[in-house]
Amino acid sequence: MSERLHSMGWECTILSLEPEPSGDGAFDRLYARMALSGVRWQHRPYRRGRVGAVKNVLSMTAMIRDAWETTDLFHCRSYFGAFFPAAADVFQSVPYVFDTRGYWVDEKIEDGRWFQDVASRAIARRVERELYERASGVVSLTELAAEDVRNGRFGRRHPEQRSICIPTCVDYSKFRMEKGAAPNDFLNDGPIIAYVGSLNPSYEYRKALELAALILKRVPQAKFLALTSQIPEMSSLSDEFAIPTNRRLITGVANDQIHVWLPWIDFGLTLLVNPIQAKRASMPTKLGEFFATGIAPISHGANSEVTDWVNRAGSGMVLEDLSSDSLERAADFVARGVPDVQVLERARLATEEHFSLDSGAKRYDTLFRRVLAAS
Repeated sequence: MSERLHSMGWECTILSLEPEPSGDGAFDRLYARMALSGVRWQHRPYRRGRVGAVKNVLSMTAMIRDAWETTDLFHCRSYFGAFFPAAADVFQSVPYVFDTRGYWVDEKIEDGRWFQDVASRAIARRVERELYERASGVVSLTELAAEDVRNGRFGRRHPEQRSICIPTCVDYSKFRMEKGAAPNDFLNDGPIIAYVGSLNPSYEYRKALELAALILKRVPQAKFLALTSQIPEMSSLSDEFAIPTNRRLITGVANDQIHVWLPWIDFGLTLLVNPIQAKRASMPTKLGEFFATGIAPISHGANSEVTDWVNRAGSGMVLEDLSSDSLERAADFVARGVPDVQVLERARLATEEHFSLDSGAKRYDTLFRRVLAAS
């Protein structure tokens, strides 16, 4: 996105904390790409643990302080990113756009991890309210969340022009339905049923594996592909659900290579947890990529907006629940065959305006200009 905004005339500098590179070269390729595009990238190490958290705060504070005098607008992705300009607003006047990426406090509460007592929850809510109150504009992943902000859920009622929805965007010129050379011979036969991403509490990944196993029993030619960095965990789950080793491939793929793999997938499993408050602000990262590359999503949960987009695209299937009967219906859906290419092309066309990188960049550009004009 920074590259696209830079091409539209914005001078962009990325400030970030980065974990140790994985060694696959992706970090170096991304750094070189940013430099070539004209986007400046200043980064410091991300550290884990309590002591690491303090060092992370000090590192980001130092970078913000160094950038402040030459910055007209901060675009803050996530609650962590917004904390520093919000706090500094006490003595400085550079506006910031809060790109929420979800309801972080709600997620931690509902996961049972943080803010389980009255005092800590009150502090978290107060800080959260400040982030929204001091922001000059707010970006949400869903229209549901954008409407919450407009209606004053977090105090200040941001107007419609400055509380907007921009989902996780996809470069539709790069993520395409056309297949290149198969990145692995495993993909040459199918249909391919895939789980893409991490095993985290937002996903009903056990149900996804149960469904994959059911499909493989129902469709003799079907294969299971998992693109994830958690290879041992996914392998163990695949064994547990008796997915044959000769009909599965579990592998990690660098982010800058994922577009090569996706066109080879026929059905993508996006089984999320049942709709809860935290998920009103969530949009699966891979959903737009599935639409762009001709993958039929088998979807469940998150929120009504995810359901609406899958239904609007018309290429996949929405499960109302994850009962045995629903999983059987999903297996029947796959057994009927891969959707016609015309259906997949219509799904791509129907979703491009909302999910594409070009559309997202235009919306950011409009919002940034509105914020600066009002400052």
